[in-house]
Amino acid sequence: MLVSVIMNCAYGERFLKEAIDSIFAQTHTDWEIVFVDNCSIDGSAAIARCYEASGRLRVVRTAERIPLYAARNVGVDNVRGEYCAFLDVDDVWEPRMIETLLARMRPEIGFVYGGYRHIDAEGQPLPTPHRKRHRGIVVNWLLWRNTISIGCILLRTDVLRRNRFDPTLAMHGDFELWLRLGVLGYAC
Repeated sequence: MLVSVIMNCAYGERFLKEAIDSIFAQTHTDWEIVFVDNCSIDGSAAIARCYEASGRLRVVRTAERIPLYAARNVGVDNVRGEYCAFLDVDDVWEPRMIETLLARMRPEIGFVYGGYRHIDAEGQPLPTPHRKRHRGIVVNWLLWRNTISIGCILLRTDVLRRNRFDPTLAMHGDFELWLRLGVLGYAC
């Protein structure tokens, strides 16, 4: 089960290597990284290119700087996997992230999600309130509070390609997509 991990990058040099290394450390090993270089002028693209020789990471560069959710759609356009996940360049995954999410996936489910912890710049956990995860049609819970982080979701690629991010949004485009998927009846 190939999982395509989309990393959108615009000026992510500081934490990028650690983020990519956390994907390479996954216990589930059937994955690829689609690295969307959104016209960064820092050293981000050079760091990503160091991983291309592995055959596990492909760099896709946008022609010009575009909004975040338009860049996420560029990543979706370039995935090969049956499933898609997202890891922002300033986040890291625990080694069983993909394995854990895949274990929850069922044929009738459009997406699954897991929990997350906030960490500081040194990787130390910060106090994070406990957020209950919900199953089934989650739109009612989402209207009350967005408990789904883009860094801990796994979506079926076919669902994501039919229901793309709104490219005009600069913020909360992931939340808007989760609500839309919930209204359309995609369960988790």
